[in-house]
Amino acid sequence: MPSLALLVSLVVATPLLGPSSAGEQPSHLTLEQARRIVRDQGARKAVETALNPYWGELLTAIATADAGWLDLAVDLRAHSDAEASETLDAAMGEALRRAPLRVLPRLNGQPFSISGVCGNTFAGSGIQGAIDPAAALAAQEAAVVGVQDPNLKQRRDACLTLIRKQKQP
Repeated sequence: MPSLALLVSLVVATPLLGPSSAGEQPSHLTLEQARRIVRDQGARKAVETALNPYWGELLTAIATADAGWLDLAVDLRAHSDAEASETLDAAMGEALRRAPLRVLPRLNGQPFSISGVCGNTFAGSGIQGAIDPAAALAAQEAAVVGVQDPNLKQRRDACLTLIRKQKQP
């Protein structure tokens, strides 16, 4: 989807301007700041406008698989539009290869789904700074294969099926 790739590339490549109100300095987005924006303005408005200057940073933070950022992603994804949803799915896909035990439980369809996240990566979405798409999928597969939690077996197996399907030529 060229328009999504262009949008995300611009967002990631654009310097973060931070809040525009007088007296406030641009800053690195922290989890506390992001939560405050969502709490003060609501998740829908945060996705639509308030987090725009930070969107690239937000996606990178979600991709770290930190539990707090993953929880915030769930809240944001429930109120996001098509393009924002796709980039949030890709960030969760990146997080999946780093911490599948944290991500798989969140793929319950409310709002993240196995089909939206498994096999989805920054590389697949054209996000700048992504690793090679084949390497990203291989890393996702290796991470998910290692999940032994019996409570996650069904999600793991469904996720592996989708990842392997994406790897096929």
